[in-house]
Amino acid sequence: MSAASAGPIAVRIARSPAEAQEAWRDVCARGTPGYHGQTFEWYDAYHRSLGAGGTAWVIAILMRGASPVGVLPLCAQTTRVYKVPVRALALPAHPDLLLCDIAASEPLPIAGLDRALRGALARADVRWDVILLQKVREDSKAAAVLAEHHVAILDGKSSWFSCREGYEAIAANYASRLKKSLKQASKRLRGKNDIEILRTDASHGIAEAFTEFLEVEASGWKAEQGSAIGQVADRRAFYELLTQGGNGVWRPEINLLRLNGRTAAAQLCVRAGRALNVLKIGYDESHRELTPGNLLLDHLLRTSCESGDTDTVSLVTDTAWMADWRPRKAAVLTLMRFNHTAPGLAARALSHVGRLRNRIRKSCSSAASPTPPG
Repeated sequence: MSAASAGPIAVRIARSPAEAQEAWRDVCARGTPGYHGQTFEWYDAYHRSLGAGGTAWVIAILMRGASPVGVLPLCAQTTRVYKVPVRALALPAHPDLLLCDIAASEPLPIAGLDRALRGALARADVRWDVILLQKVREDSKAAAVLAEHHVAILDGKSSWFSCREGYEAIAANYASRLKKSLKQASKRLRGKNDIEILRTDASHGIAEAFTEFLEVEASGWKAEQGSAIGQVADRRAFYELLTQGGNGVWRPEINLLRLNGRTAAAQLCVRAGRALNVLKIGYDESHRELTPGNLLLDHLLRTSCESGDTDTVSLVTDTAWMADWRPRKAAVLTLMRFNHTAPGLAARALSHVGRLRNRIRKSCSSAASPTPPG
């Protein structure tokens, strides 16, 4: 262990993503984020759109000597945990913030971090009962830092593919009906349509592609219900901000599949380190029988495996349509670390009661299940 990594951790508090930008990008550049939810760009876009004017940031920048080694993008809020009113320091929560995390460039020991963080918050006169980290994957930096020193609640799952397996192995695992659908769509298209698959990024064509993405994403029921991204001003601003700029860590891209000059399917993606994250997809429902969205995703998996610069492709969530692709899955958690305050201790006690009750229910359910014949 180097002298730098062996030194104590100090914490300073920033009150906006912009104030933490330089340290944050430095941490991500050295720590290679596993997905987009660890990056400055993700939270800055949220701050400038979905969370504009309503976020009380308490961003903890972790320092070892003169070098930043971690960023905890927390915000102060009042909420209820196990029905107890608490003052929480939480990762921002919004339906469009599908995965979140902290940033870290090295393993962070919880004991030293805990002491330094408590001291910095006290000096900044920040009072809190619980640290609440929502929508973090089980393999996240947050889960690694807290280790066993937290209460975890399962929120869902996140689907992803390992490009190290190779495309052939991934495709071989598709469900039979997906393989059949892809084969039939390719056959229908062959020789009858002018097919173009276009990849755009911040250096070439992404602004125009974003407009096409919005049009495709709004086709069908989303536009009818008023829930398409382009119909909601702060959501449109959020996703448009995500497509702007780019650096060695954060690289937005939009992929388009065009049939006879018209966009039939689109993907809004972000590359964070060596991970490609598919944030949003859309397809023109008038081409439903050709399954253009499936064709574009299959193409993305093939090219990502062949590129040599992508380790994982994440679908971020785990919705029903993903089942036929048979991706790997990671648990998505809410992690809680309680303070030694009256509300914090009360919520912690109730969390233990809740977990004990769930274990008893599972045990009773197992005992009541009939024993299969031998």
